[in-house]
Amino acid sequence: MIFFGVRSSESLSNPEIWKKANKKSAVLMLAFAIPLLIANTIFAILKLPEAFPGTILIIFAIGLISLNFYISIYAQNLAKKEGVETYKVRIPAYAIIILILITIALAVLWYLIFK
Repeated sequence: MIFFGVRSSESLSNPEIWKKANKKSAVLMLAFAIPLLIANTIFAILKLPEAFPGTILIIFAIGLISLNFYISIYAQNLAKKEGVETYKVRIPAYAIIILILITIALAVLWYLIFK
């Protein structure tokens, strides 16, 4: 069962690329998340200030985004190597900007509710 996967035009166009990219993604995600989970548990046991779990959350978010970019590029390289034809999805810049602004607004709202 896979909970985290790459859904790009390259990975969706070929089942082999899908399997290879998501297998690598799962391994990298576990290697990245388990040490952060252990660190967060240690912070909770030691009752360290709230800044430590917040820092872990920021590191996790940046790492998750970085891993997603890396796996997307990995899937693109696999598609090029295997000569797979893919379709290109074009997302307008304003749609991306709107999503970023909504995400920031939700983060601020979350902070104000739970501070």
